This record gives sequence, structure tokens and C-alpha cells, in this order.
Amino acid sequence: MSGPAKETKPRDARLLHLLLTSLNVPQYEEQIPQQLLTFAHNYVASTLQDSLVFQEHRAATTMDTSDVKLAVAAKMSHAFRGAPPKEFLLELAGERNRRALPPVSAGYGLRLPPEKYCLTAVNWDLLAESDADLPAASQAALMGANGTDGAAAAAATNGDVTMQDVQAENQKLL
Repeated sequence: MSGPAKETKPRDARLLHLLLTSLNVPQYEEQIPQQLLTFAHNYVASTLQDSLVFQEHRAATTMDTSDVKLAVAAKMSHAFRGAPPKEFLLELAGERNRRALPPVSAGYGLRLPPEKYCLTAVNWDLLAESDADLPAASQAALMGANGTDGAAAAAATNGDVTMQDVQAENQKLL
């Protein structure tokens, strides 16, 4: 094959390409011509079927251009409608916007139980103290001296309550 590759697109697809190019649409997806051809085929087929109905109604033996024109006019009465006029839409929008929105009730939004039952309060953490501010015993405890947990030892030396103490109190209450 020394010559250029032969065009494999159907003639109608090539014509649609030329039509789209003449309408300043140089780029489009590959399936666009196929969709347009399918639409045109369906439109022509249904228009010709309607023309046959009009021909039978006239009791004629052949289809006439008047049958096709009548079928096209019948289709145009309910298909391919344009957008409503801008004035009509503005009037409709003005009428709709004249009605005020309902007021926002005092109890709008998500209904939550009282604050004491919610976990929405501000979270707090103990501020980390710098090593220079801590006594020597606390520094040793934080470093994990004597193989103990550093935080637990620091809490014990400072007289603070540990988590184990809190859990023990909870067990007593239960």
C-alpha cells in the first residue's frame, strides 16, 4: 500500500464532518456524527410514517409532498420548542419572588440534648511544663527512672490523680 489510506467513514459521516466544520465546530468527539445520523434517521422515519397515515386518510394511492409537509408541521407543533421569551420568564420570576420566604423558627437546626449530656464542650489538655520548671524528682519520674512509667511516677510524686485512681473510684460507684 504505497498510496494514502482509504477513508473508511461512510459518506454521510464525511458530510456531517464538513457540515460541522462549516459551522465552526472543528473538534468534537468521535460518536457525535453517529448520534446525529441516528437522530436524523429516526426523525425521517417517524415523519414518513406520519405521512403514510395522512396519505391513508386522504385515500390516495401515493404519498404526496402535502402529506410530508403536514407530517412535518404536526411534529413541529409539539417538538423542537424554543425557550420561552425572556419577558415571560422575568414576569414569572417576579411573581414567585413577591412571596416572602417563611421566617426561620427559633428552634431551627439540629436538636441536641442539654449541654451537660453532650460531648460538644471545649476539649482541654494539661499544659506541658518545661523541664526547667519541674522539680528534680519529677524530671526523673518523667524520664522513666527505676523502670516505672514516667507519667504515672510523675503524677505520684506531684500528688496528682492518675487514671488508675479514677478508674478505681468509678468501680466503687458501680
